[in-house]
Amino acid sequence: IYLDDIDVKIMKTITSALKSVCILAQAVDLDVDNWTVDAGTVDIRDLLKNDTGLTDDQMQQFLSNNPDLFKYSATNGAAQLAAFSSAISQTADNFGAVVDALDALGSAGREKRVENAFNIDSDLDFYMAKAMDEEAVPSILAAMTSSGASIIGVNEEEVGHTVQKHADDGYSYIHTLHDIYLQTMTPVPGAPFTIYDLVSGTKSPRDLFGWDPATQSIYAEGAREVYMQNVAFIEWDFPIMSFEVPTANITIDGSASDWADVPIFKSVGGVTAKIASGANNTYYVYLSSDTTQFVSGKYVYLYLGSNAYWAYNPTTGYDASVQFGVDGGGAYKSAFEWTYVGGSVPAAGLKDVLNADNVRIGVECQFSGFDKLTLEDNLNYLGIDWDTLGGSGMTGDMIKLYP
Repeated sequence: IYLDDIDVKIMKTITSALKSVCILAQAVDLDVDNWTVDAGTVDIRDLLKNDTGLTDDQMQQFLSNNPDLFKYSATNGAAQLAAFSSAISQTADNFGAVVDALDALGSAGREKRVENAFNIDSDLDFYMAKAMDEEAVPSILAAMTSSGASIIGVNEEEVGHTVQKHADDGYSYIHTLHDIYLQTMTPVPGAPFTIYDLVSGTKSPRDLFGWDPATQSIYAEGAREVYMQNVAFIEWDFPIMSFEVPTANITIDGSASDWADVPIFKSVGGVTAKIASGANNTYYVYLSSDTTQFVSGKYVYLYLGSNAYWAYNPTTGYDASVQFGVDGGGAYKSAFEWTYVGGSVPAAGLKDVLNADNVRIGVECQFSGFDKLTLEDNLNYLGIDWDTLGGSGMTGDMIKLYP
């Protein structure tokens, strides 16, 4: 982890923010004269110690028994509130200094901070911070001095994604695009309190106990406007293995000789998988194994795709099925194309690969649908499994395939 002058500025911002919280706490009367509720029969400290909690009625009893609790202190509350306002203003200045320093670095410079202690490295991180500095923070400061001031909120929405390979380390990373919005929040007439009421001392934290957020609106959502569109975010903390699918002239004939120069796709536990593409959008898979896997009652699976697998049962043949597909789920694209091997065999066939002693050492197949797994916005789950039906020994990874 690296520290630079921007990290120091960020630490100063965090420190001044924590300082403001402490000052606000010092403005509140926290003395308790009576810890009991239910006519003095229950000590709430026992409830809290046992993690039981208070009912709403018990909370109201407790407040009634301690009429000054959570009010602003009569002796130093006003002075502490003034100091709180000053600390918040200092926090805003420190935050602005962070944004200015990040702005001066430019996008390429910010990207180099990926391993810093406070790695605000993506455009999304930066422009969200910039929108906070330019819009949200000034509105909050204004609301602290005026009960009629609106507050600007900042939010974002993902609008697209791709998975891209980076030459520097050979891994791929998810690249997402986001739109950033400003949301205006206007004070509701007759609301129980506003930020100004709390900061000026007109209302205290005690007044919040009678506030029901579900039924009492304080600020109403107004117009939403676009601050910036198509802002990039890269998930540097989520590196994804990459594999470029090679091209090869493969014939499904039970001979492994044409697979000799094809690089290994995945190898684990004595099972090796190779994949290749050919002319006219044809794709091929080849599994080989030491003979301990290809024996009666054993299954060998090549999983590829988040809800897909290619399975071969050496005992009964190819009735388990051959399936390749993509199920993006969530924000990812959902696309399926299945090739079933059971009652019917693909036209290109499935062939055992035998060694010189006529022992099965592998199997090869031509199939369709593999092009769906190489779409630019798709990731795949990859694993190899072997054992009886139900499987064990599977190893799984996320992988990005490139055609």
